[in-house]
Amino acid sequence: MNDQKSIRFRHDEAGFLLLDAIAIAIFLSMTAAALGLYQHSARIRRDTELKTSAIYIAQTQISNLKSRIASGENLAGDFEYLGESEDLNRHGIIFKVESRVESATNLPDQIEESLLRIEVKVEYENQNVEFETLARK
Repeated sequence: MNDQKSIRFRHDEAGFLLLDAIAIAIFLSMTAAALGLYQHSARIRRDTELKTSAIYIAQTQISNLKSRIASGENLAGDFEYLGESEDLNRHGIIFKVESRVESATNLPDQIEESLLRIEVKVEYENQNVEFETLARK
């Protein structure tokens, strides 16, 4: 008989296990949501870092090409990356650069023949960043 009394709950303890279970479920749900948000923000941060790296690489290529043009080199055609080779391997991702320099005379409303068009495309992980600018010979 004493065993049965020790197993029984007192009236003021009724439902205590249910409240504990609900509190644990809410806590676990909030933890899972926080981990999901963290994972999402980490993915956004990585994507932003890669895009920033691609923009840096493209701007470096444009600057190098403009510098060569300004120094009097007669540039036309396709060019490999002119910056540091370490720039093309960032965060374990390989970046591929395609650049082209051509006369800008075929552009509408371009009368001056001394303009060159510089196109730079940077590819990484099925993404790409493209830039186009003009430079004076």
